[in-house]
Amino acid sequence: MNEKYHQKLSWNKDFIEFDYINSNLIVGMKIPSKQEIKAYKSENINLKLIVRPNVFFLLFKIGNLDWCDVTYSNCLYPEMEVNNYKKILQETCPKKLNLMLVDVYSQVIKVYRVLILSTKFFEVMRDAFIEQCKTFPSVKNYNAEVKKIYNKYQPEHLPISELINVSCEIQGADNKEYIDVIYEKLGFGNAKKIPSWIYEYVHKKDNNKGIITKESIPDDLIQKGVVKCKYWMKMDRYLYVELYKTRAVKKRRSKNKNV
Repeated sequence: MNEKYHQKLSWNKDFIEFDYINSNLIVGMKIPSKQEIKAYKSENINLKLIVRPNVFFLLFKIGNLDWCDVTYSNCLYPEMEVNNYKKILQETCPKKLNLMLVDVYSQVIKVYRVLILSTKFFEVMRDAFIEQCKTFPSVKNYNAEVKKIYNKYQPEHLPISELINVSCEIQGADNKEYIDVIYEKLGFGNAKKIPSWIYEYVHKKDNNKGIITKESIPDDLIQKGVVKCKYWMKMDRYLYVELYKTRAVKKRRSKNKNV
């Protein structure tokens, strides 16, 4: 996670951080309720995107909670970091968004959920990012455009405005919840190493599908609930891995035994 995220955590206030470069949407709340945690973990999510000069707005609604909005602009990130991500986009298509709900008091991540974006939504957002790369907007122009939009529209009116470029609906979990990630962003040159069985699979059995199925996962991890492993290469050099666990959500028993 970037420095801005850690800085916002130190404020002990609610915040939203949209880090497009690292595919992270981080929502900080002061002691989120059980209902909010449940909504972030398993309910439907609606995403909408507004693309403007120098900035794009990500709007999202989780379950029955209120709409939220957050902005992104390349000018808020180091130019080298932006250019590196532009190169990565030319080699791979990370059509996902990592949604995190963080308790700002305890600094504990209460929910980590991977959202798979529709192709159209991903492409519109990617193109908006690349367009910004051509001119690299200034902070002054970014602030002016954001102020212009918020002066014209109340936050609750943005999701139904004519400004919306594209929408995407993420279905909630039914009877399972996926817990991600055991290994994340580990590769060559890092202090932590990806387990050897993953390297062996990628280099000896790789079929370029980017997924290691349950049959090839070690028994000790299967016993811990791991059901799937995803991997991908960045810049033909770094191997990145995510392991997924799943558990069934218990259904509540009816208090009326005659039902």
